[in-house]
Amino acid sequence: MKIRNIFTVTAACLWLLGLNACSTHSSDHDESAHNHDHEAEHTHGHEHEHDHDHESEHEAAGVITLEPEMAERMGVKTTVITEDNISRTIKASAMITSSADNASAMVAPTSGVITLSKGITVGTQVKAGQAIATINTSAVSGGNSNQAAKAALEAARKEVERLKPLYEEKLVTASEYNAAVAALAQAQASYSPSAGNTVRAVKGGVITNLNISSGSFVNAGDIVGDIASTGALTVKVDLSAKYASAVSGITDANICIPYSENIINLKENGGTILASNTSVSNPGTSGYIPVWLSLPASSAQGLTSGMATTVYLLTDNISKGISVPVTALIEQQGNFFVYKRLDEDCYQKLPVTVASSDGKKATISTGITPGDDIVTEGAITVRLAEASGAIPEGHSHHH
Repeated sequence: MKIRNIFTVTAACLWLLGLNACSTHSSDHDESAHNHDHEAEHTHGHEHEHDHDHESEHEAAGVITLEPEMAERMGVKTTVITEDNISRTIKASAMITSSADNASAMVAPTSGVITLSKGITVGTQVKAGQAIATINTSAVSGGNSNQAAKAALEAARKEVERLKPLYEEKLVTASEYNAAVAALAQAQASYSPSAGNTVRAVKGGVITNLNISSGSFVNAGDIVGDIASTGALTVKVDLSAKYASAVSGITDANICIPYSENIINLKENGGTILASNTSVSNPGTSGYIPVWLSLPASSAQGLTSGMATTVYLLTDNISKGISVPVTALIEQQGNFFVYKRLDEDCYQKLPVTVASSDGKKATISTGITPGDDIVTEGAITVRLAEASGAIPEGHSHHH
């Protein structure tokens, strides 16, 4: 009985020792796991902190990402900026008119009630000799005056033909014959063989003005309308008198096409400057100096007579400076910006100060320097990428 009791106590002790050993092992395992988790958490926290700093670095630098493939597809192009010769420009309003030698008037050949031909209106293209309108002379008291003049001419001619042989045979006096000859000359002066009932275009071109409407009464010699031939256009620029000293130095001009972003350079398209010394010395009382430019109609796509537009006059006052195409500029709330290319797919938005513009290029006084790679085409695409808030991955820039 005593031996059995000893065995039982011994077994219980061994069981307790085993349990304690298991507890000790479990405690060590938990501590190890805890240390492992702590290290992992520390490592993860470090990585998170690194990523946060990485992103903050890009955000602080204002970096915008745009994949090269997308940039190429959307027409994004850049240009390395260099210092260049820049011409002083003067912006002014202008009016497009037809050149004097290319304009013609349509005149009523006789008096009566006029009726415009079918399809004739302002803007209609007509050919030389084309009928513009017909005139009904029956509404005139006494009928067609030119027709009466024609009849008088025929009568005077027959009278001269009758008296001539009689005069040669001394059967009528010289005074009688001379009176008949004088009457014939007067009848010829009164009659216009070209006159008729039809108003015709003297030259081919575009009808720019009609002074009458169908059913109106016209007198012989009245101007029915005007035609501008498709030769050359004249651009009348109203230049402020304060620029009087600069007129003699005007070398070229950029003409804006209304309702579009297109601009026509005068000299590149065969145009000339017609400003005279008279217009410079006598600006008049209106406060504006008229500067006249001539542009071939074949090069004036989008410009028509009577159209108002804007012109940038280029002068011989040249200075060194930095300029970018106007397509590079992005305007936001009155401020201007450009996008600088940093590397293959990263761009940075830069505020710039625009000193002047000639309609095609803008002179930049602050914001960029020679050597900057600036987006000159497709800037709107980079702006959309900026608005998306995309941050480039795997890049690090130090500027």
